[in-house]
Amino acid sequence: MSTFKEELKKGAFVNFLGILGKIAGPTLLIAVNQLYGTAVFGIYITANMIIEILISFLTNGFKDGTLIYVSKYVDNTDDHPKLYQSLSNAFTWSISLGSFFLALILSFSENFFPIFYEQSYADLLQPALLIMVLALPIMAFERIVIAGTQGLKIMKYEAIVNGGIRPSLLLFSSIGFFWIDSSSKGIAYGYLLTQCVVFIYSLFIFNKEFKWRSLFQSFGNFEINKELVKFSIPQSLNSTLNRFITGIDILMLPAFGASALQVGLYGTGSSIIREVRQIKLAFSAPFNPHVVKFHRDNDIEGLSNAYSLTSNWISTITIPVLFILIIFNNELLNLISSEPVENSLFMLFLLPVPYFYSSFSLAGNIVVMTGHSSYVLMNSILIATLNTFFNFLLIPEYGIVGAAAASSISVALISMLELFEARKLINVKLKITMIYGPHISGLIATVTYIAILLTIDLTNLIDKLITLASILSVFGVVYYFTYRKQRKQVNIPN
Repeated sequence: MSTFKEELKKGAFVNFLGILGKIAGPTLLIAVNQLYGTAVFGIYITANMIIEILISFLTNGFKDGTLIYVSKYVDNTDDHPKLYQSLSNAFTWSISLGSFFLALILSFSENFFPIFYEQSYADLLQPALLIMVLALPIMAFERIVIAGTQGLKIMKYEAIVNGGIRPSLLLFSSIGFFWIDSSSKGIAYGYLLTQCVVFIYSLFIFNKEFKWRSLFQSFGNFEINKELVKFSIPQSLNSTLNRFITGIDILMLPAFGASALQVGLYGTGSSIIREVRQIKLAFSAPFNPHVVKFHRDNDIEGLSNAYSLTSNWISTITIPVLFILIIFNNELLNLISSEPVENSLFMLFLLPVPYFYSSFSLAGNIVVMTGHSSYVLMNSILIATLNTFFNFLLIPEYGIVGAAAASSISVALISMLELFEARKLINVKLKITMIYGPHISGLIATVTYIAILLTIDLTNLIDKLITLASILSVFGVVYYFTYRKQRKQVNIPN
């Protein structure tokens, strides 16, 4: 366990350094909203969501498969041909699918999008999307490369690319292209340039960590890795459905007549909330290779302890951040939006999304990394269907608040299903004695916050800052005592 903790902390620290670079992400929100306007941002985030869903289908399964098989074969030199066979399969399938969808969208988008959106919205969406979709094949390549380095337990490249180069360059290029084209096409050009630069950098990464000659030999003797494909395609479908679940609100709002400005406001708020998930991602990237190792060694008890301990760490960081969003959601939205915002209630309805995702979704990582992606796929199909239903039910009546509520319900359901799967399929337990501390602390802090709301009208900044300090102090004190009790009960190592 001590080795696991040291390696996980090291990997998480590297990823947290990358997250510091992701400050450019929120800065991009501010820059795009203030320069281009919130309505243009609404168009961009709709196009970006379509691209994210597509890239999830193209690469996520093969990314996870690459990580698993590189991690599995890297230690034994005799297994390196199998390693490069896995890489060649991942590149072939993901890049080919990316090229196929690129051709499909370029050919049929003009007639496709007016079916779902009003013609005026479709006319604004299509130009930006046609520029951004050009990046699909090269994005497929660089994501497989990064996944391969994670299989080598090298976490710095993911942090450098996704925590530094990508968000920073997207920020600066979007600002630069504003002076050329102030419509959504300006952001789209910045997006395309960014992906091209990341692709070039990924070539250098592959050259340093892998061998081109071995890869080309694998292409020359190409054989379909049926085991990899059998794992990756269901996982790609699962990841696509998960992205669909978290993005369908943005896609469906304009379908029900929401304006670009309304979509932009909702997209801005949801982007703020979504940044919280980076906390979980910082830990899950170094955690995944250890899942493979524990499972390979049939050390289910060790995996349960590692799972519970990592979940505890993630929740301990996430829950205080959620209190910041609870108290300052309106201020944050007004800081970013180019339009004044009086009601940010929908952001409160979105907060269960990062709570459930950060606290419990490592179960999904375990199910996937142990080769049970088909089970997760069945759950995702169910949840995607329910989420679509909830959006159809709630958006017409409650607008952006209904969209937020539908997303929270769906993420909560899928988190519970993944917990059940991890227990039933792998017998991995999320140990209550190792995770209850931050949740009990958060509950008591929430009760304290409600009591303050009932006695004080929190309308000015000073009162809110004092309230936040008080809430975080309550959380910290309760967590300190629960942590001491946890260490005595389960002997948590230093």
